[in-house]
Amino acid sequence: MENSYLLIAIVLGVVLISLLIWLVIIKKKYGRKTSYRAFFIIGICWIPLGIAIENYAFTVLGAVFLILGITHRNQWKEEGRWSDLSPMERRIKIIVSSVLALILFIGLIAYLIIK
Repeated sequence: MENSYLLIAIVLGVVLISLLIWLVIIKKKYGRKTSYRAFFIIGICWIPLGIAIENYAFTVLGAVFLILGITHRNQWKEEGRWSDLSPMERRIKIIVSSVLALILFIGLIAYLIIK
């Protein structure tokens, strides 16, 4: 049982690090600015999630994201509509959404198998 938690943690760590590297490469290549509004939304979601599942790391990270988003409120920008996006931006959004949904699905399956 200990080994399965370690394996899941390693897999999630590798996936998150690879996503972070991928996002840094995308930002350098396309010059995307940081969306502090997204940080605020992530913080709003992670605080109650951390409390609900009694994982206070989520609560602390949610608070950090929330504070970061609020302190940069003057840099928030409105998100454009789907029709305003270029084909490359649409493709990137679809890929990121699909990867996140896949990670969520794998996590749910792993949780159900472990439980």
